[in-house]
Amino acid sequence: PDGSTFVPSTGVVKEAGIKTALMEGRISATVSVYDLQLQQIIGLHPDPVLASAGFRVQQSKQVTKGIEGDVVLNLIPGWDLMLGAASMDISLPTGLLPRNAPEKTASAWTRYKFASGNLKGVVVGGGWNWQGRSPSEVSNLIFFPAFSTIDAFAQYAWKRYRFSLNVSNLNDEWYLKRGVNRNIFWAGPERLIKVRVAYSF
Repeated sequence: PDGSTFVPSTGVVKEAGIKTALMEGRISATVSVYDLQLQQIIGLHPDPVLASAGFRVQQSKQVTKGIEGDVVLNLIPGWDLMLGAASMDISLPTGLLPRNAPEKTASAWTRYKFASGNLKGVVVGGGWNWQGRSPSEVSNLIFFPAFSTIDAFAQYAWKRYRFSLNVSNLNDEWYLKRGVNRNIFWAGPERLIKVRVAYSF
């Protein structure tokens, strides 16, 4: 807010992984581990009042180590199932966790495309997303609890038209998503329904 600038941030990442495919590609999986070191990153000002006003400070270093994996299964023709999970260990020079950064996440998604009958060409699906607890402010005295949401969608293409329906947070879960300090925080979005019609020409 006062017009001052920061030194550009830099980072180095080391990553290794394994990827495999079985049964002619009907089963595929990926597992990777990484070590990410960031220098001169920008974070919230330690003073809650200044942080709320938009002031930031440049921190010396942030180290993120993690492992993530996913599995994609083609159960039957037209039906796919995707499972994923990740675990991160993030550390700042202070030894505290960065604000709003969950250490563990997981998800499960599925989709099915009808190949025959009256619903031929219709694609339906949905997914479950889970996020572990995360610190809501820089001192790590308050943590947001873990939460999970469910999303769903449907799509259909006819001639030059494409119809889609997307529902976010289908279960209308109330959860805390983002915070600045112990007094300022925001809940995640409520159930949201989007309908879209597109025409190509």
